Amino acid sequence: MGNMQKSFGFTLIELLITLSVVALTAMVSGPAISDWVPSNRFVGDVQEVKSRLLLARLEAIKRTQPVSVRFVNAEPESLTVFLDSDDDGIVDAGEALSNYTMDPALNFGRDAGVAIFPAPSIDLSGTVVVFQADGSLRNTAGSSVSGQVYMCFDPANVDVDPSLYRTYAVTASTAGAIDIRKWKDGAWD
Repeated sequence: MGNMQKSFGFTLIELLITLSVVALTAMVSGPAISDWVPSNRFVGDVQEVKSRLLLARLEAIKRTQPVSVRFVNAEPESLTVFLDSDDDGIVDAGEALSNYTMDPALNFGRDAGVAIFPAPSIDLSGTVVVFQADGSLRNTAGSSVSGQVYMCFDPANVDVDPSLYRTYAVTASTAGAIDIRKWKDGAWD
């Protein structure tokens, strides 16, 4: 009986076939991945806005004092969670608890509208909403509010297939419950 040696590894042909399959897969899936990345960043920003609103609510309850949220609807769009110790609706030095700036490809629905509603209808562009110590949501005048913060792709700042544009709403109830809704097939999901 001869001495048989077992060989481990790939032949050159097997390696070339494998690399060809990987290259072909990358070519086919590349455009889909490039459209998928902005969409995932967008969903991350939507989640972040929800998280910052929840943070404001929880801080108000924990500190037993009002905590405010200011939305800035200008490039770069952002929001700030802050303790408004002088009740002027402006984020002064030492008042900010949290800042968040959105990806430039996204916006607070500048074209689609940014509002907390129903009545009183509040434009969040530069306006402050306040979570009370009991977790409820009010405007700076002290009236109960509820509604949505619309978020969408900014077509001027993103090169994404229009069929992939999404609109979300981060909703807030008068009691302070925060949720996310998605616009799908002409209705809120």
